[in-house]
Parts: sequence; structure tokens; C-alpha cells
Amino acid sequence: MDDCWCPILFECARLFDVQENAPGAGGETPSYSVDSQSFIGIELCAWRECSGHNVLVLVCNNGYVLLRVLPTHGKPTIKQLKWYETRQQHILAITLDPGGEWLACSCLDGGLYLVPIISLTLECAPVHSFGVLDDVTVIQPSKKIASPTSIVWWDTMDQKHICITGSEVGEITFFDLKTKTVALSVLVSGCIDAVYLACLTDSTTYLLMGLRGGEWKRMLLEEHYHEAPDVSYADVTANDFEVVPDDVVIKSCLDQDELVDPFDLKNFSIFCQLTHLRTQDWRRQHLLTSLNLTTGKLEAYSYNFDLRLEPLNAYQLISGATDALLTDRLIYAVSHIDVVDPCSFTLSLVSTQKALVTELHDQSQGIIQQFTLPSSPDLVGFYSTEGGGIGLPTDGSLPVTHLGGCIIVTKTSVYQCRQIYCPDSIFLDMALSLKEQEKAEDFGITLKLDICGLYKVAAERVLEQRNFSQALKLFELSHCRPQHIIQSFARIKKVPELVKYLHQAVYDDTGHAALGNTKQAQDILFQCFLHECLRLCGTPDGCMMLDKFSQFITDKFLYDQSVAMEGLLDCGLKEQLFELAKAHNKLQEVLDTMVKRGCIDLSPSVQASLASRQYISTVSEAADGHYLYQMMPSTFVRFLITMPVIIPQYLNHILTLLPNMNVSALIRLANLFDPSHSTIQPLLIKAHTSRPRSHSTGSLVSVADSLSSGIGAVDDTNAPKLDEYIEVFLTILIILNVQRGRNPATRRRGIFPVNSDKGENELYSEASQWTQGRVLACGLNHAALLVNGDLYTWGATKNGKLGHGDIEEEQRSIPLRVETFLMLNVHVLSVTCGAEHTIALCQEGVYSWGSSSHGQLGHGDTLKRSRPVQISTLADKGIIAVECGQYHSLALSDDHSVWSWGWGVHGQLGLQSVDEKLLPTHATLLDERNVSVISAGYGHSAVLTVDVRTFCSTY
Repeated sequence: MDDCWCPILFECARLFDVQENAPGAGGETPSYSVDSQSFIGIELCAWRECSGHNVLVLVCNNGYVLLRVLPTHGKPTIKQLKWYETRQQHILAITLDPGGEWLACSCLDGGLYLVPIISLTLECAPVHSFGVLDDVTVIQPSKKIASPTSIVWWDTMDQKHICITGSEVGEITFFDLKTKTVALSVLVSGCIDAVYLACLTDSTTYLLMGLRGGEWKRMLLEEHYHEAPDVSYADVTANDFEVVPDDVVIKSCLDQDELVDPFDLKNFSIFCQLTHLRTQDWRRQHLLTSLNLTTGKLEAYSYNFDLRLEPLNAYQLISGATDALLTDRLIYAVSHIDVVDPCSFTLSLVSTQKALVTELHDQSQGIIQQFTLPSSPDLVGFYSTEGGGIGLPTDGSLPVTHLGGCIIVTKTSVYQCRQIYCPDSIFLDMALSLKEQEKAEDFGITLKLDICGLYKVAAERVLEQRNFSQALKLFELSHCRPQHIIQSFARIKKVPELVKYLHQAVYDDTGHAALGNTKQAQDILFQCFLHECLRLCGTPDGCMMLDKFSQFITDKFLYDQSVAMEGLLDCGLKEQLFELAKAHNKLQEVLDTMVKRGCIDLSPSVQASLASRQYISTVSEAADGHYLYQMMPSTFVRFLITMPVIIPQYLNHILTLLPNMNVSALIRLANLFDPSHSTIQPLLIKAHTSRPRSHSTGSLVSVADSLSSGIGAVDDTNAPKLDEYIEVFLTILIILNVQRGRNPATRRRGIFPVNSDKGENELYSEASQWTQGRVLACGLNHAALLVNGDLYTWGATKNGKLGHGDIEEEQRSIPLRVETFLMLNVHVLSVTCGAEHTIALCQEGVYSWGSSSHGQLGHGDTLKRSRPVQISTLADKGIIAVECGQYHSLALSDDHSVWSWGWGVHGQLGLQSVDEKLLPTHATLLDERNVSVISAGYGHSAVLTVDVRTFCSTY
């Protein structure tokens, strides 16, 4: 090759000579030679490659016709026929039928001679019979015609079999092989040197005629079209009819009695005289190729010739090229470039990809191999082949790219250039060597191999050797889907090892080393988690895998979110699905997708995680609000409190939920519907002004009247009326009193704050409605500050307690903003610091990060987190305060419940145990104390109750 290395792929073997005792060339000894008297040469040849066999016909100057038939699976059969000895039967042109069963010879006397090749060589009957099967059938024209120069076989669309001959005087004769007559004769001006069939489309066939002097003509032979019914255009447009073709009509030149003016006979003189033209099939297209004998440029044209003709592609070959065959991957070019031996010629195999002329280069490139063949300078025949390779794998263990080959016929010899090595195997050998991958890709591009597929095969082979790192790199080069990689590891039962390997690579920020880029590593790890979560479903290991999966989903951001969401939804992992949606701001897309699939049911934990101002608007608008109808009562109340504007839409639904609500939810709902509460007042004003004015002395209505003074009436007949709001409020109070009667422990809790000095009721109201905020907090060696809603941390970076991601250990950081909250659009309300961990109370829930050596982060494990991660256990608990001790943590909910977790060796968790707790655990001993304030120290905790009593938990 000129510009890239390439191994030996082909050999050029001499099939046989027509002279005795000729030296072999290319590795194959002569397989046949005819009887010789003096110099024996080949005058004419024809080649046809069919589905079950291929045929080579040679007409020699000693009066013999040589037939060589090679079945697809078998040895060649050679038959030598003695031809007529009279001069009038001298053969001037030959052609083969498309099935390779009949030979048509056009002789000096103008007659057509048909030879049954298949029956004479393989002793089997041909598909079509045009005469006797053991001898030559002769068709003589009724009147004398000129001596032919060329011939072509034409099978028409209406099942006729025609041979077309061209002559020196421009006479074109059409022989009908069924009727054994001349069907048509046409005269054009000029001497015809060559005739070819050209199928422009499946519906049109042309005859191309090459005239002496370089002129070319085109004649329409046949075309078919659909004839529409006799319906006017006005009828069609007026009645919106569909025109259905009535029948197929074939228009053929053979249907004309006298063809004075041949069908669509046109000249196209775009080619100069120093141009070699031939028809070829390329990529299942019928093309005309033009080789400029001066410049060596090969151009490929479609048969749609007109004055604006432009080549489909152009290829630059070596100078001196005299003929060329264009295939999909290679160009076989013949040239006479040996000045020492002018009788020899060179066969060059050129890459179409490298020789393609572009704006970047127009020089000859991509020569893969060259062969110098000693012979006469006259080339009789040159044909491309699709098969003919030897020694190629056939067991299916390896993909095999067939490069084809060619047949070369000279005056004295027949050569075959054939493939002897599999390029796919060579590519794999180079791909498996880390030092030759660049060379492998250039080799694959040169031969247009399936590079991605071969890289995939290489990865599978390396995977069998348990070389995970190299296998993953090869899988990346193959651009295969992550699911295929998982399936490959699953076949050898090594998915857990892959998870462990990639998890370490991704969290150590070495994913680029594992695969070449971190995104690919995260995509594959995501699919691995899916596979393992399904495999381990319902087992303790499965729960741990889900926890790791959730951590990965919220920690990492480079994996393909759309593919990930589809996978989670298909596997039914909705909690992880919504963690992904919130982390990547894809909630609307997830909700819409679930609606389309008809699965809008949400688990309680998912509902609780969505009950924040950040998500309520999206959830309430999705599926026309049907998601809210699926919510649990306590979660639904949180939606209403966070977004009161949706209350009118769900007023009736609220009434249906009231009997199922607990005391805590009823109290919160009563506070919301209290007419004196600023949240409900705009809705009451709107309901009051939309009804006819009336004089009412009811206290609740009077409140609304006093608020609506000076506000114009609103015409909204669909909005709830004022008495409907009053009905809901009174119903809440009634059910609340019933519920409190059933539970005496709740009787002393008030519903509304009063104007007296702060007592039990007001303390409770404040504890349940207002978050206990802290804007500054200090740990053992780090600090946190809340400024204008942004959280800043600084100090020692060890264990990730600053929340800035993977920063090198044992460093000191200046105050930096915790970017995760900004990315997730989470609103921080309060912050607290422990010795090696940090916790933030946000509108969207409680987030923790840093060391979890004692479970103080509350995520169910002892893994550290370098970025804030939401504590899912507390998502639906209505947390209003959080505190960090040395290695333990506390949380207070709006119903005065206390939750503790982490280090418990000194009893500081208040759980009647000294065990560590990896998840927030309810401290039930404090349920009757109405706790309003919490605090945590090194090995102890303290709480303050609404009646100003202090309780401590320590050793």
C-alpha cells in the first residue's frame, strides 16, 4: 500500500494456458491446454458468475471453443468443442445468457449459433430451452445482414429472450430465440464496436452503443408503467378519490413493425476518444465507468445520461492504467508500466476508500497489492468475481469479509486473482495488540470492514481471558450499547465483578482509564446496577445493591438520563427513577412517560419526596392532576400547604380523605383552612365576591366580608362557593375532635394560637409551623455558613464533609459554595456540623454528607459521601430541625417526634440501646413529651419540651 501498511490478502494464479508446456505463474500449475499446431491464441472470451456455478468460454484461433464450468461446490468441468471449419461460420462475437446456461455466437455469415453449455458439461437440462441439448442450434436471418462486431443477451420484461447484434455498418439486429426469427432490425449511422445493456431502473432498459471514433448512443428498448383508469382530474379532486393503477403496461421496441426512428435514440459525447468505457454492477447499481487513459482517473456514472451528466464518484488510479473493474471495496486495475518487458502487464488492487477523489486529495493512493504477469500485451477479457476465495474460515466462528477477485484473460493464458486470507482475522490480531490499534483502524477503513463489529468480537475474546480493562476499552471502540456489554459479562457470570470494577473506577474518577471516557463508564455501570438489582431482588444483597444504585444515581451526572429513565421504568424501580428525575431536573419528562404507560401509582416514599415547593407545581399539572388523587392523605396535605392555589380544584377530594387522616394531618389542615389564616384568605375573598352580595352575620363570613372590602367581584362560576370552604373547615374540626376523643393523649393539644402569653398551644403552634433555622455551624475542624440561601463550607476536606465532591484528602479549603444544592435547585434552611459529617435541613428534605463510619449520615451504610445526599427515611416525616453530635445525629418532626441515628455506645440515641443505627430511628420514649427543641453533644443528647422541661440521654 502507498500510505498504510497492509498484509498479503490475495494471490494471482494461472488457471491454464492454451499452449503446451507453459511455465506456471502465481502458484497454480496449468490445469488444461488445448492441442496446438503452431501459435495458439485466445480470440474471444465470455464470463458469467451465477448462483450455482460460473462459466468461462474461450474461442481460440485454432477452431476450438473451450467451455469451463465450475459448480459452487465441486471441481471444474472443461469441454473442448471443435467448431465449424468453413470461413462463414467464423465466430466474431459471443455472449452468455444471465443464467450461464447458453452460449450465443454471432458468426461471419450473420447467423446466430446457440450452444447448450450446461447440458454439454454438467449433463443437466437448462431452465430455458432454445434448441437441441446435445448440439448447436442455428438461427439464420431471412435476409442477409452485415457481419457482426458485438452481441448482448436481453431477457425482456414480458419473458422474451432476445440476442442483439451490432455490425460494422450500424445495423442492429434483434434475434428472438423462441421463434428463431429476426424480430427487429434498426440502422444507425456509424460503425458499432460494442453493445451493452443498461438498466436505468427496474422499469426501463436501454441499449448502449459504442461507435468507432469514440461516439456513444443510447436507445430505449423497453419500459413499463401503470395505466390509470379513465377518470378526469376534476373528478378526482372534487370527490377526494384515490387513483388506483388499472394494469401494468409494457412499451417495447419489439412491438413496432417498422422502427424508422428508434426509440429515444440519443447521443452522449461527453467522453473523449482516449477513454475506456464498460458497464459494471456496483453496490447493486448498474453503472457505466469511464477510465481516462491519459490521467488514470476512473469515473462512475449512472445510466441517466443527459447534458448535465456528473459522475457519482471519481477514483484516481496509477498512470498507465488501461482497464479497471470497480467493486464495493476494491478496484482491479490493469496497466502496462514495465518499460523493460512491454509484453508484461501489472494488476493493481486499489482501495476504493483510499483512491476516492475528494477536495482534500486527488493523488493515487491505496494500492493494496500488485502482481506483474508475463503475457502478451493484448487483454482479451477482464471480469470481476464475488467468490473464488480459498482457505477462508467457513465454520462461523469468525466474521468473514469477502473481497471478491477477478478473472484475467490474455491471448495465451487465463489468470484468477483470488482472496487467500481473511481481513477480519488480520484486523482482530492487530486490535488485540494495544500497540497496533491505530494501524488496525486504518486497515479496517482501507477495506471498509465492519470495524465496530470486529472490535466487539475482539472484546468478547479478551473477556474470556478475564481481562476486564482491555475488554471494556474494546467494547467502547465497538460503540455497542451498554446492554450488550452487560449480556457479555452475564454469559460468563461476571457482572458482579464488573460492577465492583466500574464502581471503583467511577468513584475514584478513573473511569476514563477504564473505558477511555467517564461517560461511557457511567453508562455501563448504570446498566450493571439494573441487571444486578433485578437479579438480587428480594434478597439482603439486593437491598444493599439498591442503596448503592441510589447513591450512584444522585452522585453522578454523566450517564445518559433518557436511556436510564426508560430502563428504570421498565424494571419497576420507581424510587430510583424519581431520584434520577430530581437529580437531573427530569421530573416532568418522567411523569409524562408514566402517564403514557398508564402507571401513575406512586409509593409513599416517592410521594413524600415530591411534596416540596420545588416539585408540587409539576406534579399537580401532570396527567390533569391525577397524581394528587393517588397521594396518601398526609402527603396530600403537605401538597396543599405548600401550594394552596390548588385547593379549589381538590376541595371535594379533601372531604373524602378527612375520615382517613390522623390527628397531625387534621391539625395542619385546620390551620390551613382557618379563615383568619393569610394563606386561605385570597381563596375566601374570591369565593365571597363571586356570589351575590347578602347580609350575613356569621362570624366566619364576616371575616371574609371584612377582607373583601374594596375588591371588585370576580365572575367565576366554576370556583367553589364560600359555604363550601366553611363546610370543609367545620368538617375538619368535627373529625379532629372525634379523633382526639379516641386518643386522650392528644386532647391537651391546641388547634389555633391565642393572644394570651405564650403557653402550651402557642409553643406547639410555633414548633409545628416554623423550622428551627441555623445559619452558622462549626464541627471539629470544619465550618458551614448559610448566606442568601447559598451554603458555604470550609476547613479540612477529609472524608468529604465539605460536600465539594472528590477533593484530595488531608487538605484545607477556603470557603466554597456547595454546588450540588444549586444544581438540584434545593433550598437550604439550616445547617449543622459534626466531627466528620454535615447535615442540612432544606425545603426539599434532609441532606447529609461526609463520614458515615458510625452510620451518622443515615443512609443505611457506613460509606462516606462527598456530596449532599437526601436521607430518604426522613422524606415524609415533616422535619423542622436537625442536630449533629460528634458521631450521631438528631431530627425533630413537626408532630414533636424525635429521630436519632449513628453512634450509640453511650446511649445518646435515646433508644434504650447502645447499638449503632445506620438509619434514622424513632425515639418513641419522647412521643408523650411534645419535644420542641433538640441538641446533640459528644456522647449525649438533650431535648426541650413545650412545657419547658429538659430531658437528657447519655451514659
